[in-house]
Amino acid sequence: MSSLFRLTLCAALLGTSWVSQAMDMHTMQRVVPLPNLMMLANQRADTLQLTPEQQARLKSWAGQHLPAQNQLAGEIVRLENQLRELILAGASAEVVDGVTRELETPRAALIQIRRQCAEEVRRVLTPAQWGQLQAILPAVGAAAPMMGKPAM
Repeated sequence: MSSLFRLTLCAALLGTSWVSQAMDMHTMQRVVPLPNLMMLANQRADTLQLTPEQQARLKSWAGQHLPAQNQLAGEIVRLENQLRELILAGASAEVVDGVTRELETPRAALIQIRRQCAEEVRRVLTPAQWGQLQAILPAVGAAAPMMGKPAM
């Protein structure tokens, strides 16, 4: 039984928000394999010694962009499922290629939001905090971060 199926089953049986959040995180990691630096910085606020102002800026940015990220991830999953069904049904290469091209738009938009997220984290953190965040990434199993110096 796949972990996504188990999460879906738990969500249906329990209806808890933590299950749906975990499923959203799983989906997001699958559709855009880039590190979520905003979430990591917020989770490690104590380690990074974020000020209340820094925490507020990060949470505000995340709150403004999370709905779009979730919508794009949902669209990617929908199109991937459509591709799977088309291929299994023996659809023509032209039809499959058309959906494949359609998939590029939400994926590119989601990658752009993640890039903007990394830029915002660099603007908010001090150079020392950015270095600490970079050091934390391998320990949490995140993909290699987008490199660069924090903006001053």
